[in-house]
Amino acid sequence: NQNIAVAVHVRHGLVPVDEKSQNKHGVPIRDLAKDVHETVHFVDENGNKLRDDNIQTRHYIRTVTVDLTNNQIVTNPATDIDWHLADNQGSDYSEVNAPVITGYFADKKTVPSTKVVQDEINQTVTYKKIGSVSAIDKDGHQLADPIQFANDKNDPTKAVAVNAPTVLNYHLVNSNDKVVKPNNDLTQDVKVVYAKDQGSVKVVFIDDTTGETLSNVGYDSGNIDFDTPITYKATDDLAKLTKQGYVYNSIDGNIPEKVVANQNIAVAVHVRHGLVPVD
Repeated sequence: NQNIAVAVHVRHGLVPVDEKSQNKHGVPIRDLAKDVHETVHFVDENGNKLRDDNIQTRHYIRTVTVDLTNNQIVTNPATDIDWHLADNQGSDYSEVNAPVITGYFADKKTVPSTKVVQDEINQTVTYKKIGSVSAIDKDGHQLADPIQFANDKNDPTKAVAVNAPTVLNYHLVNSNDKVVKPNNDLTQDVKVVYAKDQGSVKVVFIDDTTGETLSNVGYDSGNIDFDTPITYKATDDLAKLTKQGYVYNSIDGNIPEKVVANQNIAVAVHVRHGLVPVD
């Protein structure tokens, strides 16, 4: 006359699972481990890539608890370990040095070290083109292709002086401009003024009969800009001397049409006394 009741108690089996567990009980690896990054971009003002990104990676892991009856993740403070950096993963991203890129200067020398967080970090170093030296004449006309200022090999945020351009048949108005420093605004061009080189043309008439140099004839340009046209005609003076009884002998040299840079051209026209028999 007894109704005996027996209750057998069971519980859900729980197992900790992490990325190294051989049996992960259906837990995707993305729920156990993840990589985060700091990416430093090196771009121009328009966002165009100038260098490959500098990417640093850190690895996060965690331990979860799985209910063996249904392979569901459950909360279990005794075994759960929240997201944390894996062993040997530094808690800071390293400082990144901005590279020197020829023809450009950077807005910063380094990207400082930053704390690692579970989000992606993006940093940007922006570069602008370095200005140039322009050779111009006194009227502002460009005389040669511009020369870009050189990079400072030790500092991506700076540029260094360059030698002024060499322009054929021109010289610097200011000799202190032989070495040109960049502007404080490194994007700006620096203009250097040049003047034309000079030359001269001199024509003399020599009396071969006496060996004397005749006065009131001939030509002397003095030092004037190269390419200046020479309008003097020796034939005009020869005509005058012919009327005075002289006879043309010879000429040493040629009278140029224009002044030649850095040349002092001397021309000698030889005449003699005209002789005539009289009876």
